[in-house]
Amino acid sequence: MFLEILIIFSITYSGFILSQLFNLPIPGTILGMFILLSLLISKFLKVKNIENTTNFILGNMLFLFLPPAVKLLNYIDILKDSFFRIIFLIVLTTIITMGTTGFVVNFLIERGEKKNGNIK
Repeated sequence: MFLEILIIFSITYSGFILSQLFNLPIPGTILGMFILLSLLISKFLKVKNIENTTNFILGNMLFLFLPPAVKLLNYIDILKDSFFRIIFLIVLTTIITMGTTGFVVNFLIERGEKKNGNIK
């Protein structure tokens, strides 16, 4: 499991280094996720090589969001003033995200059925 953590952190850190080195507007962690995705798609890195650690991280994801959530308490005055706007934006973006996800999933299912000849 230590090797898996080392692989994931190395990829994330390389994204951070590239972002800083080339002064990119993309955060290093996001760039690291793209690097990880490209390594997985190209089969250079196999899922089984990082599976245990990623399952652990996904299973305990709540702990990863606690520090930013606690940091929001520093801005409680600003949040109080904009409470209804923030709630509106959260609801609106949730609806947009769910609708977009549903559309894309439906499109991919239909495309897969056409590809396999299972047209209904």
